[in-house]
Amino acid sequence: MKKIFPVLLLTLFCFSCKQTAEKFYNAGIKKMHTLPESSNGKPSQAAVEAQLRAAINDFSEAIKLDSNCLKAYENRLSIRQALDDYAGSLADAEKLATLEPKSASVHYAVGRSKDDLKDYAGAIVAFGKAIALDPKNAEYYSARAHSEESLDEDDAALKDYDQSIIISPSGRYSRFVYYARGVLKHTMNDNSGCLIDLQKAKSLGDQNTQADVVCK
Repeated sequence: MKKIFPVLLLTLFCFSCKQTAEKFYNAGIKKMHTLPESSNGKPSQAAVEAQLRAAINDFSEAIKLDSNCLKAYENRLSIRQALDDYAGSLADAEKLATLEPKSASVHYAVGRSKDDLKDYAGAIVAFGKAIALDPKNAEYYSARAHSEESLDEDDAALKDYDQSIIISPSGRYSRFVYYARGVLKHTMNDNSGCLIDLQKAKSLGDQNTQADVVCK
């Protein structure tokens, strides 16, 4: 499950499901946060994935009983994304967007799933909606930059990477943004800029960066 940027963690909505749906929702949450039993205390990846799929079933049952149960959609989306079910996560994100159209994180979720499905133009539109609602979120800009770069819109991508770094020059995930911007600068024949960015990424903790190799 390769990811260029950190997996999205949506903020929990302060809404409750109908009481009839709560039983299934709570069962899904328990499965999400409890490791499956194992004889050696180390469950296999297959066992973990099976339990997560069982949690998806619980959230689906909750949604059948309450089609507006936001937190069930939200948690099902997160699991589907983690299991690389991008079509499923997109369906959940788009449903949430109809229920919470002013939630920047939901539009970001739509964009992430569209990017994973290689619908880069659609992802750019969704990330733009997220940015309009929360213009100070650095991750939204770097995510849009990735989609723009995938469409060879290098100037737009560079501008968004720049803005992401302006907002969060040394944040938790800034090393990924510096690395991505450095690689982009290399493709744009700015090798000195590439070297500076990759060295910065390394200084922020990216131990895999080989600036002298990438920026040649």
